[in-house]
Amino acid sequence: MQDVTFTITQVVNEQGVPAAPQHLQATAGDRQVVLTWDEVPDSVYYNVYMSTAAESFPFDEAITVTNATYTLSNLVNGMTYYFAVKAGNSGGLSVASNQVSATPATIPGVPGNVSATAGDGEATVSFTAPADNGGSPVTGYEVMVSPGNQVVAGTASPIKVSGLTNGTSYTFTVRAINAMGKSEVSSASAPVVPNKSNNGNNGNEGNNGNNGNNGNNGNNGNNGNNGNNDNNGSNSSNGNSGNNGNNGNNGAATPPVVSADRIQWSLQPDDDGSITAAIPTEAIRKAMDSAAGTLTIELDVKDDAKKLQSVAVSFPIDALSDVVNRGLSLSVDMGLGTVTIPADQLKQGVSSSAAGVLTLSITQVVGKDLPSSVRDRIGDHPAANFTLLLDGAKPEHMETVKIRIPYMKQSGENAHQVIVYSITADGKLEVVPSSQYDPVNGFATFQADHSGSYAVGYRDVSFTDLDSADWARESIEALYARDAVEGKGDNRFDPDGTVTRAEFLQMLMNALGLKNSVAAKSASFTDVDDAQWYMEAIRNAVALGIVNGREDGTFGVNDAIRREDIAVMIDRALKLKGPVSANIFTDIEAVSGYARDAVARLQGAGLIQGYEDGSFRAAAHASRAEAAIMIYSVLMKLERLTN
Repeated sequence: MQDVTFTITQVVNEQGVPAAPQHLQATAGDRQVVLTWDEVPDSVYYNVYMSTAAESFPFDEAITVTNATYTLSNLVNGMTYYFAVKAGNSGGLSVASNQVSATPATIPGVPGNVSATAGDGEATVSFTAPADNGGSPVTGYEVMVSPGNQVVAGTASPIKVSGLTNGTSYTFTVRAINAMGKSEVSSASAPVVPNKSNNGNNGNEGNNGNNGNNGNNGNNGNNGNNGNNDNNGSNSSNGNSGNNGNNGNNGAATPPVVSADRIQWSLQPDDDGSITAAIPTEAIRKAMDSAAGTLTIELDVKDDAKKLQSVAVSFPIDALSDVVNRGLSLSVDMGLGTVTIPADQLKQGVSSSAAGVLTLSITQVVGKDLPSSVRDRIGDHPAANFTLLLDGAKPEHMETVKIRIPYMKQSGENAHQVIVYSITADGKLEVVPSSQYDPVNGFATFQADHSGSYAVGYRDVSFTDLDSADWARESIEALYARDAVEGKGDNRFDPDGTVTRAEFLQMLMNALGLKNSVAAKSASFTDVDDAQWYMEAIRNAVALGIVNGREDGTFGVNDAIRREDIAVMIDRALKLKGPVSANIFTDIEAVSGYARDAVARLQGAGLIQGYEDGSFRAAAHASRAEAAIMIYSVLMKLERLTN
């Protein structure tokens, strides 16, 4: 027998406050977690706390609800979240409930590039793993055989399928499996025919002659003739369709040239001022081998007559899959503009394509084709229509495609007031908050979240009270031009005035283009009026995890915002993951615990600055000019941060 010591800890509530919530449970779903707990007698509301670290809750920030259940949405699949709940009434808050954790997840994405090689009574099926595992590791795959409805399981590519009938044509599809279930079924492989001798079977490879069809997109279509070499085993003579590729390159005098990490191609527009080019697979793979970070395509447009109106460039998905596997971005200079697709967005597009082609196009928009209201506002500034297509259709979702339009600013224009408008389907202009202008190289750059028409514009701003804040003039004027801040009437900005928590949040959400980023839902703050101007910003910010509110169930709508709370909101909005600064503010210990990492991280990213004495003064209230400086700094460095 051994002595055993038990330590018993009893948590006692203060008199008059409700008891702690019991039996808190968390159920994970797709980007969400549902919390439930036992109702607490005498409670009026509950504060829900969330953290990504165990036993580390920001108890000064909470989501306030009135029911004993709450669903947290827009979470990151694959990330583990920790939760606790307190009950509250007029007497105060209870101690915290038990801690629970959950990891949101969903079924995996669809495997891609399914192909099969036939053998004697069998076939070997190859494929690529889904681009998105749904937040839960892929544990296996299933290969479905047609005809026959046979299902063969395996843990990785390739998977061998036995028991097939020689002389029968088969196709194969694949789905991935994780803890949440099975993915959608992939596109079918090209048909193969098992054969005992398997000598002529390679003729089925002639089906690859169909790749000559890619010649329909343009250059080197004559390679489709190689399909004729495969006629000995199958009806692959359709490879001749590759000859139609000669219709593609619109007078290209030379084939594309591969050098280092880029493909360069000299092209001329046809009589209609258009260029259509299909980038060959072999050129992409050759350039990709030496690329680091970005694969660049440069079209050297010979347009002496200045008649270029439209450019369309297509890429075979199978070649882009290799680019995705290397983690590369794709940048395409098309003369009328440059389109850059970051690696993550390219991966999403390739994985969602059944097979075939990704096409980028830019077409000049002529003034006479625009509504008079639009022409009056943009004047003679350039406008263009940008389109991204996957297999001829627009993708369901587009997040971070970067577009660069050539433009040399006119006399009298300030660079920080040159902006980009999105032209809506009903002929209205909407400012693109992320737009920036490079006066040195002559480009207007912006992030596009949809295909459509965009125009360069200029918004003249003239506040009469900025002499006392000349150091912030550019930031204030730039944000006003982008509809991120408003004046105080009579051409005044009031740079020395304080900023409330609601005002700053509205500025931040407008500047980052998060005005309608998520479905609005109740913010459940006791001091928030659903009919007020700030409601949409607060609702969206709560859904995105940018703000949580206070322990007492309020948001502090009209309270002057502290500098440390500005840092927290910006940090959460950007979701920065970089290291904290090594050059810490001299008064970093005075920063509240919940804000300290955010302050250090933003300092390291160059987004916030302190005072001349090296301090940050976390508890000080920010002026309207200081708030503008911080937000504009985020906009100017947003491209580097997101990359």
